[in-house]
Amino acid sequence: MTLPVKILRILSAVLYALLALGSLAALIGAGIFFYTVSDLPRVPEPLNRIIKTPPTEIYASTGERIMVLGRHASVPLNRVSSHFIKAVIATEDHRFQDHNGVDKLRTLKALWVTLFKPGRIEGASTITQQLAKNLFFSFRRSYKRKFRELLVALQIENRYSKHEILEAYINQIAFGPKAYGIEQAALSFFNKSASQLTLAESALLAGLPKSPTRYNPYRHFERAKKRQRVVLLRMVATGYISREWADRAFAEQLYLVPSTARDNG
Repeated sequence: MTLPVKILRILSAVLYALLALGSLAALIGAGIFFYTVSDLPRVPEPLNRIIKTPPTEIYASTGERIMVLGRHASVPLNRVSSHFIKAVIATEDHRFQDHNGVDKLRTLKALWVTLFKPGRIEGASTITQQLAKNLFFSFRRSYKRKFRELLVALQIENRYSKHEILEAYINQIAFGPKAYGIEQAALSFFNKSASQLTLAESALLAGLPKSPTRYNPYRHFERAKKRQRVVLLRMVATGYISREWADRAFAEQLYLVPSTARDNG
């Protein structure tokens, strides 16, 4: 057997082996995909239906109502301060209006940080992905949960408008104990409706969902103010407000509901 024939046979064997491995990888990938999506949660119609769960009422043996758990005030987007809407978009997902549920640039950046900057964590979830996670999934980190969250986010974007998605999002995010959704948060922290929030108040509240405990203004006021500053600077960077306006808002005194009244509310 001549040398060229031997080389040809070796190359043919390598090619067949690669094709076989590729086919096997494709089958395994398809299996993993179908296993992952087999029990995806169904997105409700309308989207905000899942938020409007009735509260649990607890009664004494005498029939007197003594406690209400899970009270949730939901408001339409047109009854929320534009300051807050801009603050939350600038902070959480400034390309919200432009992507289809997944911010590809932000995802690539997060992947780069994860691979080449050990010890640093870069968030890449869009508002739609956060909504999917908050409504349907646990907060336990795993690649499977992240992939399922992405698929549900794509479903949500395909079926609902940006207006509906944003409205659902701001009505279910947690700002702290007894403060789920922007209306409840505005009442709990400032004793006013969401439509009345000032820029300074909006920036403070928009910074809380990242970590309601860590940035709790009643326990860590200076930390909450630093987070408020981050939000205001994000609003400047995205062109929503000027630097002068941000500085004035940061210097503005905040009148929080007294903690005793809030705890008894």
